[in-house]
Amino acid sequence: MRAAFSATTELAAGESSELPGQLILAIEGLVVHGYEPVSLRYFTIGADGTIHYVTADEISAYDKGKKKLGRKASASCACRSSPTPR
Repeated sequence: MRAAFSATTELAAGESSELPGQLILAIEGLVVHGYEPVSLRYFTIGADGTIHYVTADEISAYDKGKKKLGRKASASCACRSSPTPR
């Protein structure tokens, strides 16, 4: 963590990392409150409302194309967590 707050400028500065700044803050919040992240899955919501979980192959294809297109993916993520053993 480089900053003690989550201003838009600070979140944008964290976008150079592998994970989005908002996700990093959410995971930190889980850890602070005694939870351990156990999985993370990206998904998109179709026009008909169905959920499509993004595969590793789709992420790889996006990563290759992103360098050429200079765009960001429009996907959400779901993070499962469990209480940290004490």
